[in-house]
Amino acid sequence: MMHKLYVYGEHLAEADLSKTTTGENPVEVGGTQGALVVNVIAKGDAKTAKASEVGVKVAVSTADEPDGSFEEVTAITLPDGTYVDEEVIASVALPPDVKNYAKATVTGNASSSGNVIVTLGYLAR
Repeated sequence: MMHKLYVYGEHLAEADLSKTTTGENPVEVGGTQGALVVNVIAKGDAKTAKASEVGVKVAVSTADEPDGSFEEVTAITLPDGTYVDEEVIASVALPPDVKNYAKATVTGNASSSGNVIVTLGYLAR
């Protein structure tokens, strides 16, 4: 069993895998010194698949201010598969020098279905 940490119930993005979605509310992540991981978690049953050789991509961007200019700092291409509710599909650590605010963009495709949340977890050290 994996315990998930939700930061005040906020997510970097909530997305339909058949569309492209960008999180609307940036989450504060600055000063964490590499202690955060980005988790992509199925919300209900979900299926990821390639369309025209392109898989579902989750990109995390950061900025100094919540309304600032966001730059991509890391990205994950989700593995093809079927997932059940609350199953962790992929994880990636945030770099230790991220800017203060983060949000995610999920680039889906018509071959994928269901929903995911992109949220933060704590890396115990």
